[in-house]
Amino acid sequence: MPIHLDLDNARHTDQKEKMVEYLKNGTSPFIPDQIEKDGHQKIIKKTKYWYITTNRWPYAHTKYHYLIIANQYWTSIDEITPEASSEIIPLVQWLCRELKVAGGAVCLRFGDTNYSGGTVDHLHWQFIVPDLEADDYERVHFAIGKSREKLK
Repeated sequence: MPIHLDLDNARHTDQKEKMVEYLKNGTSPFIPDQIEKDGHQKIIKKTKYWYITTNRWPYAHTKYHYLIIANQYWTSIDEITPEASSEIIPLVQWLCRELKVAGGAVCLRFGDTNYSGGTVDHLHWQFIVPDLEADDYERVHFAIGKSREKLK
């Protein structure tokens, strides 16, 4: 299956530039070997089906923004087996304990990036905690769907 990266959904110039590199190389930025090769992020915990890393381009106003990414190149929610899904909650609980968070959100992007608003069609969960103590605090916004002007 060809890798799909949606440049229209990129939020940062350097993010879009990096995505163009991945497209030229025909690789997914979320394959575990690629994360380690890039050297910008570290895999902090890995299970049979998933791994956790920081988001290289965190949303504005987050205290913590981690990704829980499928080890395999999965693009459909149908690829998540019951065994694979049973690892998600323990990983979220582990992050909550490690980071000592009082609350946040866990979101899953899947499928067509026109609908999901994602940049990478590789299945990944987002673990997001707002930075309530920041002087410039604002709510964190998790966009779903492509912006109207970029819909094709």
